Amino acid sequence: MDVQSNPLRKNIDARMKKWLILYPVLVVSGFTAPAQQQREKFANLLSLQQSFTTTHVIQTNAMVFSDQGAWHGYALPGKAAEYGGFTGPVLFDATGLVLSESFSRLSLTVNGKPFSFRQPALNYYPGLLQQQYAEQNLLVNQQLIFINKRTALIKIVIKNPSRSTQNIGIQLQGSFKAKKFTLHAETETATLTSPGGKFSSVIISDKKFNTVTTDTSYLSVAASPVMLAPAATWTCYISQVHTLNTDNAAAFKIPSVTTAGKAFEENKIRWNNYINRILQHKTESLKDEPYQRLAIKSLITLISNWRSDAGDIHHDGIFPSYNFFDGFWAWDSWKHAAACALFDVNLAENNIRSMFDYQDKEGMVADCIFSDSSRNNYRNTKPPLATWAVWEVYKRSKNTSFLKEMYPKLVTYHQWWYTNRDHDGNGLCEFGSTNGELIAAAWESGMDNAVRFDSAVMLNNSGHAWSVNQESVDLNSFLYLEKILLEKIANQLGYQKEATIYKEQALQLKEKINTLMYHPGTGFYYDIHLTGKKPLLLQGPEGWQPLWSGVASKEQAKNVIAAMLDTNRFNTHLPFPTFQADHPGFDAKAYWRGPVWIDQAMFAIEGLRKYGYKKTAGEMLQKLIQHGEGILDERPLRETYNPLTGEGMTVPNFGWTAACLLRMICLDN
Repeated sequence: MDVQSNPLRKNIDARMKKWLILYPVLVVSGFTAPAQQQREKFANLLSLQQSFTTTHVIQTNAMVFSDQGAWHGYALPGKAAEYGGFTGPVLFDATGLVLSESFSRLSLTVNGKPFSFRQPALNYYPGLLQQQYAEQNLLVNQQLIFINKRTALIKIVIKNPSRSTQNIGIQLQGSFKAKKFTLHAETETATLTSPGGKFSSVIISDKKFNTVTTDTSYLSVAASPVMLAPAATWTCYISQVHTLNTDNAAAFKIPSVTTAGKAFEENKIRWNNYINRILQHKTESLKDEPYQRLAIKSLITLISNWRSDAGDIHHDGIFPSYNFFDGFWAWDSWKHAAACALFDVNLAENNIRSMFDYQDKEGMVADCIFSDSSRNNYRNTKPPLATWAVWEVYKRSKNTSFLKEMYPKLVTYHQWWYTNRDHDGNGLCEFGSTNGELIAAAWESGMDNAVRFDSAVMLNNSGHAWSVNQESVDLNSFLYLEKILLEKIANQLGYQKEATIYKEQALQLKEKINTLMYHPGTGFYYDIHLTGKKPLLLQGPEGWQPLWSGVASKEQAKNVIAAMLDTNRFNTHLPFPTFQADHPGFDAKAYWRGPVWIDQAMFAIEGLRKYGYKKTAGEMLQKLIQHGEGILDERPLRETYNPLTGEGMTVPNFGWTAACLLRMICLDN
């Protein structure tokens, strides 16, 4: 008989729907919508059904879910052989190991016959993975959440919708392929141990389980069956803990049945708080459901890239992407923090602290940091957006103690630029490096292979300070904004004398940028040569940074905007490429030589808004979102996009793409 026409199947499906409707919901104080309904509105914003064909997830396009800063993650099963278990875990360290296809896969017998896990309802809700099965007089619901920075928790609920008692046999099984791991199991626990840490899976149940192992697999069998009366349910939990050698493993206690149940309620509250903090913004974009969904898609992208303190990383932060990166980068972190402040100010503050933990004695902030600090990169730093990030966080938190903590560090970092990156001492800085490498100087700009650095030459400033032979308009625009914001912070902290100094310096720098870096003949801003101060007549997003930073006069901004809206240069199919599209050096697929980066688009759109072009900004944002491949569907947000076709390119699940989209949707001034 066809399963779809099976009367028993239809009866079970109807009861399953009723069960879902009656599933307990928790009302969140301060919000009008029930927590579960609020989360369910945003189901499957990313497609998380995965089967791993490799033992390494890093440098793949795999999609996984993580939360709470955990260093491991999971997906929904991608094929029938994996039904009954969550795919994974995968590790987010430098190895990116796939520990297992499914380390705790459920199998059942019903009255002595195998339960058929088929035709599941698989859903990814914000903060929750869920599988549901309806077969053979049983309803099976499995959910996975994270309850802290090292622990995932699986909940298994089995319900008998029939009119007779069911005899249920229960097994959990798993295997692993990763090298350098050994498996040890006893009663309800299976543990993988490696030189770097442990992964333990513990069954929390009213049933005793007996476990047997091979070298690479285990099987846990309930010592007695569950006798499930009509309409009754049976619940158990599985705690999966991934600890590193630097952790105090004892701090991550196995929850009891009671605390495990409460954890799922707390998860709903936390995630609905996240969602409602974002949706509370009253922008034109958030009036439309597709843009609401994109905002929450951006949220879950950032959260899955969230890593907690581990090893030599002392504060939580956000990876650029869990697919290709295993550390924190400086200007990525500033953008991540500015967006996280919209839903979690503590995470935003810690993201900033994580980078300043590695500020050197002269004030430099490392380019990137890792859990193994020997890998930290001090050959270069990144563009100075740290003060902007701190101020954006403060605007949401009103945490003056955070301002006081960060202010001296920001001042030292700001001054570092003038000590180490102002070759001729004229108050206009250059990008550079600590070892004289041109590639490191290009990295310092953040625009690694930008056309404007093709002919650059390195100049020595001091023993460990080098500059390129051009003063960059974006760098100095950022430094101008830093002076404006340092003035605001100093005033907030009662340092009026220092505030006055920063105000005067900002005015002087503004005049220099507008006099030396703006080219009246073309109506655009450019980098300038150190010798002779002649402009490099190459147009890129550095030319609209004076709008985002507030440097430009109204007339100058008007001329720059005309260039930005020119369909031959920057108003392409997907707007705001990283190099003018009418130049022979333009390449739509070459990283910073043409592709669209969403952070540079954000600078453009926020610049338009700052100068009163709000309607134009809205139209360009709509064009950006609608023409970017996968932005409005279940595909991942990409690192770059092709400006001529909208094709999503390079790294998936990219953090600052999510961060900048979230800001543009939630903030319109």
